[in-house]
Amino acid sequence: MTIRKNIFLLTIILILNTNIISIKENEEKNSTQNLVKQITTNNIITTNIEKPIATIIIDKINLKEKLYAIDSKQNTIEKHVTFLKESDYPDKENGTVIILAHSGTGKLAYFKNLDKLKINDNVILKYDKNYYYKVVKITEHTKDGTLRFKKKQNTSLLILTTCKPHDNKKQLTIILEQQKNP
Repeated sequence: MTIRKNIFLLTIILILNTNIISIKENEEKNSTQNLVKQITTNNIITTNIEKPIATIIIDKINLKEKLYAIDSKQNTIEKHVTFLKESDYPDKENGTVIILAHSGTGKLAYFKNLDKLKINDNVILKYDKNYYYKVVKITEHTKDGTLRFKKKQNTSLLILTTCKPHDNKKQLTIILEQQKNP
């Protein structure tokens, strides 16, 4: 009976070992599959990263920043210089491009020096080509969520707006007209 018992125990041990080996193989296989899924997922994420569609360049204040499509999740003032949702793109004839960004301090304060712009200063907006703009008016008013400007007929405008640096109760608005021949 002890021989039978020993054979029985050995059989159980072999079965358990086989199951343990099978479980370990499955875990390794699943781990490899998960790794493949992660790599595939990472590749998909990498290929779906949104790319900027434009760049704003203001040499006077050493600003060169990327802009994302109006409907992009990256087009948010909490991350970047931003197209206002009601904005046109620069290639629209007689359109109005409206761009905003934070002023103040910190890494998101892209427009912290916007108040240094003066009449006749230049801004370039790279989109499908370079669009050149010249400052024609600078205004400030109480910050109330509205944007105030008058548009001449047959002109393309670029509006830059932010809280007035050092006075976040005021809104700074810089109006630029597109230049046909820079």
